[in-house]
Amino acid sequence: SVGGVLAGQRWGGGFGGSAEEGATSTIYCAVSEEVADITGKYFDSDCRLVLPCAAARDPGLERKLWEESERLTGLTESGRM
Repeated sequence: SVGGVLAGQRWGGGFGGSAEEGATSTIYCAVSEEVADITGKYFDSDCRLVLPCAAARDPGLERKLWEESERLTGLTESGRM
């Protein structure tokens, strides 16, 4: 799956750490004034602004993920089912 490819690139195929550790960068981005004006970027688990892995920047995989999401949800780009 496309999600599996992206997860495998980032975490070596497995997930580790606690839920609290996984939420750290999300919470940091939500409440920190240091990053209040940054949007659409990727922060790693240490709350550092970094470039996502190559698979996450691949336009072909991006399109496949979008199409699979449409298929799974029954929605299209126009919002019609």
